[in-house]
Amino acid sequence: MQMSGKPLKFYKTLILVVWFFPGFFYVGSAQSPVINILSNTTPAEGYIFLASLHFNNAHPNDLLILDKNGTIVVDKVFPGTFDSNYADFKPQTRNRFSFFNPKTKCFYLLDRFLNISDSIVAGNGFSTDSHELLITNDEHYFLIASETRTINMSLLVAGGKVNASVKGTVVQELDSARNVLFEWKSLDYLPVTDCKGQNLTALSIDYIHTNSLFLDSDSTLIMSNRHLNELTKINRKTGVIIWRMGKNANANQFTFVNDSLGFSYQHHARLLPNGNLTLFDNGNFRANGIKYSRACEYKMDEATKTATLVWYYRNTPDNISRAMGSVQRLANGNTLIDWGVSYPNVTEVDANNTKVFEMSFQPSTTMYSYRAVKVEMQLDVFTGISQNGMSGDRSLAIYPNPNRGEFTLRIGSSEPAQVAIYNMLGELVSSKEMRTEESFYDLPKGIYTVVVTGAEFHFQKKMVVY
Repeated sequence: MQMSGKPLKFYKTLILVVWFFPGFFYVGSAQSPVINILSNTTPAEGYIFLASLHFNNAHPNDLLILDKNGTIVVDKVFPGTFDSNYADFKPQTRNRFSFFNPKTKCFYLLDRFLNISDSIVAGNGFSTDSHELLITNDEHYFLIASETRTINMSLLVAGGKVNASVKGTVVQELDSARNVLFEWKSLDYLPVTDCKGQNLTALSIDYIHTNSLFLDSDSTLIMSNRHLNELTKINRKTGVIIWRMGKNANANQFTFVNDSLGFSYQHHARLLPNGNLTLFDNGNFRANGIKYSRACEYKMDEATKTATLVWYYRNTPDNISRAMGSVQRLANGNTLIDWGVSYPNVTEVDANNTKVFEMSFQPSTTMYSYRAVKVEMQLDVFTGISQNGMSGDRSLAIYPNPNRGEFTLRIGSSEPAQVAIYNMLGELVSSKEMRTEESFYDLPKGIYTVVVTGAEFHFQKKMVVY
């Protein structure tokens, strides 16, 4: 065993067939990604959430929900102007979902019908990072942002630029009103010279590249810092560093047992209920020159700062993922692995490391996913899906949504109705009377509530202008 979404341009969501079943929905799409099932025996129950990344730009990017056998049950796409390489699509609290759009540099919350209901960005003017959004039960948001400082690197390394732009991490906690409650800046705590595998004599340096957060307790969090080959635990009340862990890191404080390799350029560090830690070891840097990626589990003794490798999974044949990836231990003991930028894309193994499911996008050389998450849950049924991608009651449609300030409202009635559009502050920004269909122009960026009221009906929907 090895331890081991003027003339109005319509857009289509490419939906051709809709079947209804109790407790879930199925959306079939003629242009959905082609998924090859490479292995399928006894996968765990649950739906797999992932976002397909199409690096050749020949296909719109998708938010996908697959059943346990790899069949696409939901394929959510957006208008071409909104389309981008989405990341971190996953379920959240309160029957919601979230994903990141790098084009708008924004996380979006989706309601149970996968309509955009809200957006989240970093506070204090920092640029929001794509890698992580955690939402707590008390509606606090933890995310990663970035800042760039000009640093005289010639004082730190031979040949360093005197005016180097160094990109660092900002970790923030926001409350439900988007107030910043906690803010931690890596450049205040972690030396730039701890960076591994990046050119410190370059004019632009991404020295840390934080790619995951995990809330360890009410007062601590663990972050994965890719370009340090390190996991860093901090006090999220004071910002103090508690420990730094990484056999291949400059400032490692841990003794590694049963692991002569250590991890490098790792992703998705998570603690299990038993206190063990899992991560995806990309393995970009192997001392022996043999490059491969693996999923790892360590038994953690924080008192003695000892990390014992108790399980790992190395695929057959070996594969190397230069970026992205995730590891998730499932309730039945199986492990779901997303291989990031590699082939295959997703593998599930049981407790004995027997492969029970494996899938790959086609073509495998241009389509990948950042993470995969499997959740055993009940999906709400779509009560209707129209060509413009709206779900639920078809008596009111907004298309496109999201949009760039030009959109059309359509209601299933020829009776007069009053339209009122409110911004996030509750201020009325537009109003008019309409019948059946009406177009609107030049609305500024933001999230709006559209209210349509007639003699015998009242509709209300969220709309995003980007």
